[in-house]
Amino acid sequence: MAERQGQWVRAYLLYAQAAAENPNYRDAWIRSQVLRRRALSALQVDSVAASLSSTLGIDRASSSQQPDGEGERIGGVLGRITAEEWVEASRLASPVRLRAADTRRSWDLRGDARQLYEQICRAYDLEVIFDSEFQGKRDVRFRISDADYRQALTALQAATATFVIPVSEHLVLVADDTPQKRQQLEPVGAVLIPLPDTISTQEVQELAQAVQQVMEIGRLVVDTQRQMVLIRDRVSKVEIAAELFRSLLGERGEVVLEVELVELLEARTARYGVRWPEALPVVWLSRIYNSTPQIPSG
Repeated sequence: MAERQGQWVRAYLLYAQAAAENPNYRDAWIRSQVLRRRALSALQVDSVAASLSSTLGIDRASSSQQPDGEGERIGGVLGRITAEEWVEASRLASPVRLRAADTRRSWDLRGDARQLYEQICRAYDLEVIFDSEFQGKRDVRFRISDADYRQALTALQAATATFVIPVSEHLVLVADDTPQKRQQLEPVGAVLIPLPDTISTQEVQELAQAVQQVMEIGRLVVDTQRQMVLIRDRVSKVEIAAELFRSLLGERGEVVLEVELVELLEARTARYGVRWPEALPVVWLSRIYNSTPQIPSG
């Protein structure tokens, strides 16, 4: 119940307590590891947001009355980034990154999803755990050539209709790829993107609405006072949406025309090239009557 209500600290403590009381209760340990980062973020948000609120000029009392995830909405994507969101974005900007073996392997396997994950993760020095309700496909043929761990896991997720959540640098959690499981297990990410001074409010609003609609982002706010954009949703969506938004913010293409003006005068054009004579002399070259041909000079 605490997890469904977004009470990450309480949910983490309950799962951790259950795992400590019963070491064989592996599902509780898995859930505690998944919620650990959210709980740590929630603990630090309240303490740091109070100090930032004065610096950012944000009224925490008014912003805290807004519904969860709504902040101070003005209209469309325009709004205000609250102090809590500002701190949360700084905490969630660096999700867990796997540190697997830097090797490339070729695979030609057949088996159920659980067996394939265990074999492939072991080859890349990764440990794998599965969601308590994990079903997985039973008979999967998996082929890939010269793949590193990212390529292998990406292909395996597509082949088995599952998704992978990094829990730590060497541990991944695998679950069935359903909207419900994505909502429950996939970590939340947030990113702040500064806006250039050369872009207008209307332009950035149109870009933000386009990204939000294409990626179906849950929380995207354009704060024109601080020239910042907040994108908050599941990590897998936030990273793509942020890259898309940055590419759209790139400098506009320009067309440069180089024109060279040349002045021509009719009187001067006659001075260039060869000037042909206006009259030609006719010379008689015959030697009739022993006459000598004479060629005029010039």
